[in-house]
Amino acid sequence: MSYSAAQRYRRRRWPRVLAIVGIALLLLLAAAVGVALWQAPRIHVVSPTAGAFLKSTAPTVAARISGIGGVHDITVLLDGTDVSADASRSGDTIGVATKGLADGAHTVTVDGASSNPLRRHVATTWSFTVDTVAPPLTVDGIGAASRGVKLSGATEPGATVASATADATGKTTAGDNGRYTLKLTLPKGAAHVTVEAVDRAGNATSSETAVYVSATPFMLALTSPRTIVKTDSPKIGFVAAGAGVPPRLQANIDGKPLAVTTDSPQGTVKLSGLAEGRHELAIIALVGNDQRVSMDSTFIVDSTEKFGAATLLAGARGADVKELQRRLAKAGVYDGPRDGVFGVSTLHAVQAFEKKMGMPTDGIVGEQVIGALSGHIVIDLSQCKLYFYKGTRLVATYPVAVGQPTYPTPIGHFYVIEMVKNPTWTPPNSPWAAGAVPIPPGETNPLGPRWIGTSAPGVGIHGTNEPSSIGSHVSHGCIRMYVPDVEKLFEMVTVGMPVIIRA
Repeated sequence: MSYSAAQRYRRRRWPRVLAIVGIALLLLLAAAVGVALWQAPRIHVVSPTAGAFLKSTAPTVAARISGIGGVHDITVLLDGTDVSADASRSGDTIGVATKGLADGAHTVTVDGASSNPLRRHVATTWSFTVDTVAPPLTVDGIGAASRGVKLSGATEPGATVASATADATGKTTAGDNGRYTLKLTLPKGAAHVTVEAVDRAGNATSSETAVYVSATPFMLALTSPRTIVKTDSPKIGFVAAGAGVPPRLQANIDGKPLAVTTDSPQGTVKLSGLAEGRHELAIIALVGNDQRVSMDSTFIVDSTEKFGAATLLAGARGADVKELQRRLAKAGVYDGPRDGVFGVSTLHAVQAFEKKMGMPTDGIVGEQVIGALSGHIVIDLSQCKLYFYKGTRLVATYPVAVGQPTYPTPIGHFYVIEMVKNPTWTPPNSPWAAGAVPIPPGETNPLGPRWIGTSAPGVGIHGTNEPSSIGSHVSHGCIRMYVPDVEKLFEMVTVGMPVIIRA
């Protein structure tokens, strides 16, 4: 079967017509969707803006909703509380006037339903912060130099910090830790600096201070002590030059800080009670943070020649050190020369003696070492005996009474902490002494005429008004002696002397 030309044309035309119609329908649909989307409601602007910081405790929270006429059931939440009943509408904006908001973060949610088929729901949530407190502000570093000043300190993180003088201004932002640093270039001479911190809510705190920009480098001069000083309380003078203002002084002696105060460019650092031996003094003078001058001085204190009158350190010298060396040799820990110089060999001998006596091996000849070199006491509880030694030599043995089983005498290494003639007996805080009253010196005093207190709490060596108790375990922890014996022992004992109590 054959077709005419007209028939063939009609057969080819219909697909084209259908395609054109389809495209037109798609375009119409797209246009309709576009119009619907354009007309769909949306929230464009919020107030306060998201992330804002406010000084006001009564801001109006609001949202502008395009196409608000097609939105219904609008809900406003403030910090999770429905405040829709307080909402008012002005044009396409809905808002709520707040009051009395506490400092801190607040969250707003606006939510509504829409009749638009392409956007049935509109909602947004944002937060802002109320801050009515002025930021803290410290200015803890003002450095003055020939080039100007440098300020540092702390404030609220993110706060803007500005400084100003008659000649210069500076501005910076505090870091996440609140720290800030500012530099100002100023002419030489005195200047008055104002520092102001403004937080993100606009609260401000200011501080004022005076600085001095020196024209010459800062210098420090010390009147150091001589190499050997004959006093345990030397004085160190200083003179600061070129600062224009009094420096801040820091000092330490043998690594330990000293309190130094001054209100003038010159003054004196006072030292007191120094042990005999070598000492290292360091003085640091500061003007602000960027000018620092330090000076060190090493000197030897030789304030006495009597052994036991002062603590001895390495570097000490004199007759007292010779006596120290003699006693160390007698104790079997030193075989060096007795030259009166506390050098390395003497230091090692002191440490060996300390170790032997169960003491901290710091090499310092203080009260305990001096006492131990003078002798030591051993108390044997099982034998009820007290042994007194000078060095390694036993020079006296005494019978004693010691603690009963209910109140035993403690076992361990102790030392003498006090010595009292004709003591008053004071009732201890213990059940056995409940209701007792103090007893003055005399025949009825249970301590007798002598008291040698030890570092064992409440325990001492003393006489007794009950001589028949000697040789038994009857005391409340103390060591009792016959009166003549304790009087002899008292004359041989020194404060710091070791007391070894064994079972």
